[in-house]
Amino acid sequence: MRAAPGTRLSPADSIEVATVDGESHATLSNGPELRFQGRDVLVATLDPAVLGSSAFGPLRFRLHQGDVTSGWQPLAVLARLPTITHVQCDKGAARCRMEGEGLFLIDSIAPVSGNAQPVRVPEGFTGASLRVPAPQGGRLQLRLRDAPDEPVVLVTG
Repeated sequence: MRAAPGTRLSPADSIEVATVDGESHATLSNGPELRFQGRDVLVATLDPAVLGSSAFGPLRFRLHQGDVTSGWQPLAVLARLPTITHVQCDKGAARCRMEGEGLFLIDSIAPVSGNAQPVRVPEGFTGASLRVPAPQGGRLQLRLRDAPDEPVVLVTG
């Protein structure tokens, strides 16, 4: 974070990070999570786990200097990721089996290229495996529920 011209940062300052809905938040203070490069630049390290396992979506931050608090500024979009342990395809098969945890975090799965229809993961899905399109060039494209406009490419082998 770079302070506005004329603003001097001090070790007593802190940065608050929160989801836009305000349901989850964390305060970063001087130490391993908030370090000073100089009097106008802070380098912050945020472990998203401090926001809770259900936190997702747009994040914002603001600076606290004593009794003065800045306005909120956009930071990033926090997207929860599934753990994919295995994608198994029989030779020449149009569908494969994907295994993992948190597969409900995926909205849809499709080959990176080609005309195959994406497989939609039903809302409320709690299973540990899915039938998915065969990867094209060893890659699948995932659209996550938390960030549907930012596709994730999964390299399968």
